[in-house]
Amino acid sequence: MNIEVGQVWEMYSKQDNGWVRMIVAKVEEDIITLHPEGLLELIMVHRREMLNSPERFRQPRDAD
Repeated sequence: MNIEVGQVWEMYSKQDNGWVRMIVAKVEEDIITLHPEGLLELIMVHRREMLNSPERFRQPRDAD
């Protein structure tokens, strides 16, 4: 699966006790930079973690 700039993903937040919409801001080799929708905070994760951790990352259900 390709991860591209501008894609919307969801990340599970223990702090918010739920799924938070994230926008892919940057893709550099295997490092993905995400930012929560509506915020300027940046989060960097490894591509493998995004694709292999469904309990933490998923594509939004309304992405169809």
